[in-house]
Amino acid sequence: MNIQSVINMARPEIRALKSYDNLRGTSSVEAIILDSNENIASPDATLTKEKRFRYPEIRAQQLIERLAGIYQVRAEQIMLGRGSDDVIDSLCRVFLRAGQDAILQTTPCFSMYSISAQIQGAVSKSVALDSANDFAYDVDAILNAIRPEVKLIFLATPQSPTGNSLAKNDVLRLLDASQDRCVVVIDEAYIEFSPHASMASLLDKYPNLIIMRTLSKAYGLANLRCGAMLAHPDVVKLVRKVVTPYALPGIVVDTTYAALEPENLEAIRQINASMPKRKQALQALVYKQAWCQGIVSGDTNFILVKTDKAQALNEFLETQQIYIRSFSPSSELGDYLRFSVGNFAEIDTLQQAFEQFANRNF
Repeated sequence: MNIQSVINMARPEIRALKSYDNLRGTSSVEAIILDSNENIASPDATLTKEKRFRYPEIRAQQLIERLAGIYQVRAEQIMLGRGSDDVIDSLCRVFLRAGQDAILQTTPCFSMYSISAQIQGAVSKSVALDSANDFAYDVDAILNAIRPEVKLIFLATPQSPTGNSLAKNDVLRLLDASQDRCVVVIDEAYIEFSPHASMASLLDKYPNLIIMRTLSKAYGLANLRCGAMLAHPDVVKLVRKVVTPYALPGIVVDTTYAALEPENLEAIRQINASMPKRKQALQALVYKQAWCQGIVSGDTNFILVKTDKAQALNEFLETQQIYIRSFSPSSELGDYLRFSVGNFAEIDTLQQAFEQFANRNF
């Protein structure tokens, strides 16, 4: 039996699926990484002693209780996952039947929503953001797109990759309209950077609301892959049925717990408090470039930049070991680039690279 015979045994929708890739490839220690919206606020946490011969705690209850205080919910409303990707995958396995059900999302949006749905054999339905209005949400269009086969609505606020947020009144409209019809999943990966409050206060009133949170962005813990689902306690119990036992390694749980000590949280808040000033400096720098045709700023630690030099600029920056987020030329974001907000030294290096780019003949 050759390898192609093995590949052909897989489900057709899996074979046709395009895997997630951040396009960065290998980067050196000296590289400037501005493509994944990681945060420089990573705390200096001390590891607890690793007990290699025992399985980790199956629920990581102490970490859950610490996160309950941070997220201002009850412990029984939290389920941990290996990043938000793990939560998305679990939700799709719980709620979507192959060949029957669908998710509803916006476009553009985080690609893992549709990838997880397709892996489950479900359909992804999309509502376009308003590109003429800085990719604002069209809530009426989302409401009109809800059909019996839609079981999950994935919406991020703030949104990635555009940075736009949903108003609370719009979320309430969606929750009211979807009751007894489907589950609304609000991805709050970037909420700590936003002036808007979390929707967690709505959980007790709306059992069809699920919120995803992550420690990968504002908390600077992307390498640990620790995310959380906030939901009604019965929904938490339901989704836990498909989660593998001991999913989070003990070293991840211990490191995360230590990283969220009060003194570390204060250090993170102080670093995050400087983000608006750094973002302002990045925007001012980009605005001055001849190739900049506009900026979607949003409520996050990144900016989305329109330019007719997207491919050339991205390729040049890669030669300088500066990595930003580009998009498929054929997509609605083909003329855009996303820049994470780095530190001031990285912004200075970016300025030098922009000057070199301007002096080249493209």
